[in-house]
Amino acid sequence: MNNKRYVLDTSIIIDGEITKMIDGGQIDTGSEIIIPLAVLDELQSQASSNKEYGFVGLNEIKKIREQSSMKDISLRFLGERPNIDDIRLAKRGRIDAIIKDVALHEAATLITADYVQALVAEVQGVKSLHIGNVTKTTNLEFEKFFEEDTMSVHLKEGVSPWAKRGKPGEFQLVKLNEKKSTYLELTNIIREISEASRVNRTGSIEISRNGATVIQYGTFRIAITRPPFSDNLEITIFRPFVKLSLVSYN
Repeated sequence: MNNKRYVLDTSIIIDGEITKMIDGGQIDTGSEIIIPLAVLDELQSQASSNKEYGFVGLNEIKKIREQSSMKDISLRFLGERPNIDDIRLAKRGRIDAIIKDVALHEAATLITADYVQALVAEVQGVKSLHIGNVTKTTNLEFEKFFEEDTMSVHLKEGVSPWAKRGKPGEFQLVKLNEKKSTYLELTNIIREISEASRVNRTGSIEISRNGATVIQYGTFRIAITRPPFSDNLEITIFRPFVKLSLVSYN
């Protein structure tokens, strides 16, 4: 990419593609990354509303900052902050328009995972780069922890993964491996679940409170907790088991 100034929209940050591009050298030393303040405000608003996309996006910006510092890439936050009317019209493209204005004013390339955003940008004379991300909808990362007799899986930042195996009234806790789960790994699992739920329309948020989210994804019930609700980021995934009679529970 010849133009080494890039404006990021919300979609490309949430998808996690920018950190991959920095790692892969597509965005390299001497480049400038611009994140519109409208994007930062949108992610902050989502996180404040306990929406997982907000947490994922803010964590991604944190990683972009760390990578940029190591590779001598400039990172700036520019542009207008959205007002109440902008937020009210967000679904009609107002926030997207603010982001495109930043790219136009800075003579930068807009990087987006949203095809419509890229198309409208090109129509308006804004150079854009659309990076389509194929959403994984089967064999999600968390499913590797499940075996035929697994009732639930327990993942916690800084702790090895555990599973409850057996059947109601007759089960045991099993450590799945010695490797401690990292914040990045758990965030990626949450990202996969959120994206697959959106694409497949097989997921729904049942509970969303400060620090706690419960998602029904297919047959799985997934509880996600964060501080202050829990000490660290945690994911507990339950799978309904075969229905048993009361006799089976002794």
